[in-house]
Amino acid sequence: MNYLLKLSLFSLFLLISINVQARYLNNDSNATPAESLTTKNCTILINYGSYGAGTDRKLEKKINDIIISNNSKINDIKTGGWGMEGESTTCLIINNQTHAEDLYVQIKRLIPSFSKRAYTSIDMKGKVTHKTQWPMN
Repeated sequence: MNYLLKLSLFSLFLLISINVQARYLNNDSNATPAESLTTKNCTILINYGSYGAGTDRKLEKKINDIIISNNSKINDIKTGGWGMEGESTTCLIINNQTHAEDLYVQIKRLIPSFSKRAYTSIDMKGKVTHKTQWPMN
């Protein structure tokens, strides 16, 4: 087999395997398309991103623990995955503004200002987005 044919077959195999893996990883019947999760329909929006090494799972667990401990104050929770390294979005719908602001403050406190591993952000209607940044030095 010549070199170009081998390269073409390898490339095709690679594309198919990535597509199959993406479908498998994102095959959650309860998941919501991440692009539909915005501050227009979510009181609090939390994004877990990656710089190429996966999301910050320890931070995600800490945030989920806060969400679970405040479950009675949350009207609905929606999640949507959007990346191959675990990137996802969590949408919290909270009707009581006081409860929403309290939960926003609790979660915001956990999100680091800087990280070389992954970024996490929190948005709330009427609030400034708080997002982990890549260190400048």
